Amino acid sequence: MKNLITKRESATREGIIAEALALASEEGWKKVTVRAIASRLGYQPPVLYQFFKNKDDLIRSILLEGFEKLSETMNSAKDSAGDAEQKLLEMTKARFRFAVDHAALHSLMFTTNNPTWFKETVFSGMCQNRENVASIIREISGRTDECLDLVTNFISIIKGYTFFATELPPHLSAARFFGEQDPEEALAEAMKKFIKSIRTHD
Repeated sequence: MKNLITKRESATREGIIAEALALASEEGWKKVTVRAIASRLGYQPPVLYQFFKNKDDLIRSILLEGFEKLSETMNSAKDSAGDAEQKLLEMTKARFRFAVDHAALHSLMFTTNNPTWFKETVFSGMCQNRENVASIIREISGRTDECLDLVTNFISIIKGYTFFATELPPHLSAARFFGEQDPEEALAEAMKKFIKSIRTHD
């Protein structure tokens, strides 16, 4: 009993989430269970239940933190740029780097083959950046509506490039989609074309 108390005191919410992400990176999200995480940390499963009700609660927490981190990343990129077009381009690059640098987390955040509660959490997270992106697109395009079509196109471009760069084996993505070009540079070029297509003037 004394050992369990000591383990509980040494456990942290952040440490558990970090271990879940490490396990997912190594073996995939299907292998992420409360028991597996506890074993890797040297805890008994009840220790983790002090922080999370069950696996779904753990996954929901990881999702929420992931979207918060993504939102902070994109806001930082936006604030570092000058005009609207540069802001959108820097946000695109930041979004791509997030996907590459946090591949396991990104894969979880944008997986759709999951229960309704999961999809609702993902949708809520995605909406954090929607208006941010829409306001910049309105400034570039001169439109005054919600620009849902352009926002959807923006998201689709990024989603496509990040999928090819992070979900496929490197030899396949390089040979079939990027050739000699760096994936981030390829995405930047695609985004420049998108920006040119929506701007009010050349």
